Formats: sequence, structure tokens, C-alpha cells
Amino acid sequence: SGVNLTALNASNLGSGTVPTARLGSGTASSSTVLYGDQTYKAEPGGGKVKQIVYETAIGEQTMTSIDSTWNVITNPSPTITPTATDNKILIEFYLSNHMEQDAYRTCAYDFQRAISGGATTTRLAYEANNASGNGVGYQSNHISGGTTWLNCYGNRPYVWVDTTYNTTSAITYSGMASPYSASAGNSWFMNSAWTTIMVLTEYE
Repeated sequence: SGVNLTALNASNLGSGTVPTARLGSGTASSSTVLYGDQTYKAEPGGGKVKQIVYETAIGEQTMTSIDSTWNVITNPSPTITPTATDNKILIEFYLSNHMEQDAYRTCAYDFQRAISGGATTTRLAYEANNASGNGVGYQSNHISGGTTWLNCYGNRPYVWVDTTYNTTSAITYSGMASPYSASAGNSWFMNSAWTTIMVLTEYE
């Protein structure tokens, strides 16, 4: 019966399997894990990365609309197919943007979500509370003493977490921009000297 075995080293177990009931209290199953207090508990949820999708692009895109109209930045525009309807999708957009000098120029940023076979939602950050007028970011030239400085040049991150997609169909995300200028001119995106990238990460 082993009743007289009082100091058997576990390394001497050469065959068989220790019953789960001997490892801890509670019910062992495919949805529970054994914690350090020797108790079977539900597997912790949330925070798990389910998938990462990204798209890169090199090549300038020009916007001639400079009246604060919201326009879609068409490239890069990666597509992700969620594994569940209630996960979270983190959008990271590293975008280059530069504006002409000698003019007062601004630009606000947001995101567009296009569900395959479903709805297209523009300005996700604004739609979240109908209050985020400048979306997820804002840039402007700096005018000081009559001199305009071009301080809107370089890759900058714009980030949003989408929690309202409610689908397992493919979703395409794109950046949006709202350029404004006090004088005629253009705004440029995706400077050809470096890479623009959008990364989509689905979290459970």
C-alpha cells in the first residue's frame, strides 16, 4: 500500500501519471489551470494576442483638399479578420506628413473601418463619443514673427483601439486626414524617403 514510504523522492516515479486530484483542490479541466496555491481555477482571460497584421508602403500621396474636409489615406490599408466579435483591435499608424512652408497649415487625423459585406465607418475616434473633433492627432505649422517653420515632417504614431466592430468578417482599416490651409497648396503623406506602416493587433 506504500503506507511505510515516508521519504520517497518524486524523481523515483518511473511510470504512471499522478491523478489531478492529488495535485490540487477544485476541478481540473481544459478550461482551468493549477495555480501556485494548489487550486484549480478558471484560465485567466484577456490580454492575449490573437494575431498581428501589418502593411507597409512607400510613395507620396497628395491631398489637394485643404478646407478641413476628411479624406481617406488609401495606402497602407491592411485587412484583418477578427477571431471573435468582442475582442479588441489595436491600430497603430506610423505616418509621415509634411506641409508647404510660408502658409498656415494644419491637419487632423482619424481612422476609417470598412467591414467586408458590411458598413464603412469613418472617423472612428470621433464616432466613439461624438466629441473628438481632431480625431487621434493634430499637426500644424508654426508661425513666429512672420516666419513659417516646417515642423510637421517625419513619421509620427497615431493609435486607436477599436472595440465596436462586432464582426468576424474581414475588416480593412485606413487612415483619415483633414488638412486645412489659409492659402492655396497641398498636403503630402507617405514621404518617399522612408516607409509608412500600419499595424493591426487583435487582443482577446
